[in-house]
Amino acid sequence: MKKTFIDISNGLFLGILSSAWLGYLIGLRLLNWNPPLWNNFSNIFGALFFTALLYSILGILVGIFFTFGLKAVFLIIPPIRKKLNFTRSWIRTYAVVMIVLFTYLTITRTRPDAHVLIYDTHLVIAYIATLLIFYGFLLRRLKNFSGSIVKISLLPALIFLLFGFAASYFGTPKPSSAALGNPQEIADALSAAAPDVKVAVFGVDGAEWSVIDPLVEQGKMPVMQKLLEEGSRARFESLNTLKSPLIWASMATGKTPEKHGILDFGSFQFPVMKSSFINYPDGIGFYRLVSRLMPMADMPVTSTTRKVESIWDLLSLAGKTVGVAGWWATWPADPVEGWMISDRFTYTLFNPRASAQTLKKGQTHPPELLPEIEGFVRLPDDMAPGELSRFVKGDVSTGFAPEGWQSSGHEEWNPLYQLKLGYTAGESFFNASMNLIDREQPDFFTVYLEGNDMVSHFFWQYMDDSLYPEPLAEEEIAKFDEVVPRYYTYWDSLVGAALEHLSEDTYVFIVSDHGFGPVSDPVIPYRGGDHLPYGAFLAKGPGIKPGYFAADASVLDLTPTLLYLYNLPLADDMDGKIIFDIFTDDFKLTRELENIASYETGRRTNSSLTSSSADEDIKKQLRSLGYAK
Repeated sequence: MKKTFIDISNGLFLGILSSAWLGYLIGLRLLNWNPPLWNNFSNIFGALFFTALLYSILGILVGIFFTFGLKAVFLIIPPIRKKLNFTRSWIRTYAVVMIVLFTYLTITRTRPDAHVLIYDTHLVIAYIATLLIFYGFLLRRLKNFSGSIVKISLLPALIFLLFGFAASYFGTPKPSSAALGNPQEIADALSAAAPDVKVAVFGVDGAEWSVIDPLVEQGKMPVMQKLLEEGSRARFESLNTLKSPLIWASMATGKTPEKHGILDFGSFQFPVMKSSFINYPDGIGFYRLVSRLMPMADMPVTSTTRKVESIWDLLSLAGKTVGVAGWWATWPADPVEGWMISDRFTYTLFNPRASAQTLKKGQTHPPELLPEIEGFVRLPDDMAPGELSRFVKGDVSTGFAPEGWQSSGHEEWNPLYQLKLGYTAGESFFNASMNLIDREQPDFFTVYLEGNDMVSHFFWQYMDDSLYPEPLAEEEIAKFDEVVPRYYTYWDSLVGAALEHLSEDTYVFIVSDHGFGPVSDPVIPYRGGDHLPYGAFLAKGPGIKPGYFAADASVLDLTPTLLYLYNLPLADDMDGKIIFDIFTDDFKLTRELENIASYETGRRTNSSLTSSSADEDIKKQLRSLGYAK
C-alpha cells in the first residue's frame, strides 16, 4: 500500500512539475515577446507565476492520466510490474509521448493553412530538451532510490528556473523608455493655439470610395457631393493590420500601434500585473487555458490601454473645448476639456444587452452627463419597420435570417441583426452628440459611426456576389442588394444634419479607417465583405483647396494635420505627417512650421486594461464576428 501511494504521488508530482515547467517557459516567452513587461516586477511575477499556475492545473490532469493509465497497464500485465520501476517507467512514457505530441503539433501548426497566430518552435525545442536533461538526471538518481522524488527534484528544478530566467532576461533587448517632452516647451507650444478654429471629424468605419463615387454621380449622396466640390479628397492608406481599434487609435494620436499601445481588439493582463500584453505562443494551449480557467485576464481594449496623448488630450491641454462621441477604446471616458461619450455608451457597441447598470461608471465625461443623454440610447429591437424599409426592399414585417442561421446559435451572424445593431448604435451616438452641440459647439468635435462597417461585412455579397463562394437566392439578392448603398446614403444624411448644427466656418473631415471589397473565403458565415487597405479622406474648410484630388495620405496623418490647423507644432515622435497638399498657399502663410520633441509628459506611459462586467459579452460577440479567437 505504501509503495502504491508513493507511486501515485510521484506520478502526480511529475505531471504537475512537467506541465508547470512548460508554463514557466511560456511565461518567459511572454516577457521575451512583450519587452515592456520587464520594466515592472509585478509584470514579471504575474507573467511567470500565472502561466506556471495555469499549466500546473493542467498538470493535475496530466498526472492523473499518466499515473493511473500506467498503473492500469501494470495491473493488466503483471510481468511488467515486477520487472519495471513505476516512476522510471512514468518518466520514459511521458518523455516519449511529449516528443511524439510536439512533433505532431509542430508539423500541423506550422502549415500555411493552420489558423495559428505564432507557433513557437524554439519554445517547443527548449521544453523537450530541458525535459530530457531533467528526466535523465532523475533516471540516474532513481537507480538506487525508491521513495518520493520531491526532494531530489527540487534543487535541479530551482537551477533550471534560475537559468531559464537569466537566459530570458539577458537575451531580451530591453526597450528604452520613450523620451518625454520638455514641460515648458510643451506649455509654450500649446499656449500658441490659433483662436476661433473649429473642426468636426466624422469617422465612418469602412467608407469606400468605389461606393461613394457612383452614388455621388447618381445624386444619392448630395452632402458628400457638395463637400467634394468645396473640399479636397484623398485615398487614405491604412495600417498593415486592418483592425479597427489599432487604426482609430493611430488616427487619434499620429503614432503607430507599437507606440500608442493598442494592438488588437483585446489583450491579456494577469492579476497583479500593471501592464497588458498581446503576444503569446499560440497552438500549445495558452489561450484555451486562459479563456477557461482565468477569463478575467483576457479583456477587451479600453482607454487605459492607450499610453500616449490623443488629439483631444492635446487640445484640452491647449484650452480648447472638445466633444468626442463613440470612438474606439474611449471607455472609461477621459477627463477632457468638454465632454466625451465613450464607446460603451450603448452598453457596449458590440453587445448592447451587456449589463447596462454596471457600465454606468466611466461611460461619459463628466459623469453627470450620462443621466442627461442616456435617453438617446437605442437598442437593435428598437428599430421600427419604417426605419428598416429605408434599407431593405419589399416586406420587412417578417424580418430575415439566412438559411440555417437559427441552428447556428449565433444571433450575431444574422445580417439583419447587424444592420439593426449598427443603425441604432449610430443613432444613439449621433443624436446624443447633436443634443450637446446645440448647447454649445466645442472647438473640436468628432463622432464615430460603426454601422457602415457592419453593414458592409454582412450585406456586401448582395450588392456584389462576384467572389462570394455560396450561391445566393434571387429573392434575397432582390431584397438586400441596395442595403449597402442605402446605408451610405443614410450616413450622408447624418453628416448633412450635423452640418446644420455647426457654424459655417467649421472645418469638416470625413475619414475612414480602411476600405471595403468582396471576399471569396468568409471567416464567418454570411459575411461577404471585408477590409481593403485604402479608405476615404475628405477635408473642407477655409484655406483647403476646393474640388481637389490630393496625393495619397495615411491614417497616421490625421492628428498632425489637425494640429497644423490649430497652429500647434508637430511632435518629432509622431509617425504621421501634415497633409500639406490639401491647403492653399495663402493658408500656409498663416501657419508656423515648428516641431517640438514630444507632447508626452509620462502621464500615460503604461498600457493597461480596465475590467468591466460586460467583458465576457464583448468577447463573445467579437469571437462570433471573427475578430477574436
